[in-house]
Amino acid sequence: MAAPVYATGQVIDAPDVNSWFTPLAAIKTSDQPVTSSTTMISDSQLSVTPEVSASYFLTAYIWYQAGTVGDFKFQWGVPTGAFIRYMALYSGLGAGFGAKQTNSATDVISAEGTGAGQDLAVSMTGTLVMGSTSGSVVFKWAQNTSDGTATIVKAQSAIKLDRIA
Repeated sequence: MAAPVYATGQVIDAPDVNSWFTPLAAIKTSDQPVTSSTTMISDSQLSVTPEVSASYFLTAYIWYQAGTVGDFKFQWGVPTGAFIRYMALYSGLGAGFGAKQTNSATDVISAEGTGAGQDLAVSMTGTLVMGSTSGSVVFKWAQNTSDGTATIVKAQSAIKLDRIA
């Protein structure tokens, strides 16, 4: 769907304002730890529900802490028929910079942990094209290797979708 075109003096209605001019966003207000588990979880706060048959530009900033054994892995959960494509910048396993391009929702990315209390971040940009099935887009994550040191997605991590079509 193309963006609406407005005439001078035209009153913009609420559905257009809510759909086109207000981004969908979520920000974590509290830390969320996972200990001794490699099972992906849906983040408790990093979830938004886009409109069906719409397209969005995705930006995400994930602030985390992870032990040197547990590390961190993540992916996206999307509704059936939705397609996400993104690039992620992160601290790669083995103490190197990581950049992965053209990832899809099912791709699992593993990022380094540097120890309890040590802050790291993942930055992502990409696009989301929704299909005809409604549902939420959610950030999913876990420990890369089961470890007793908690892996924590920190408060102030955020995701944002800006509608582009």
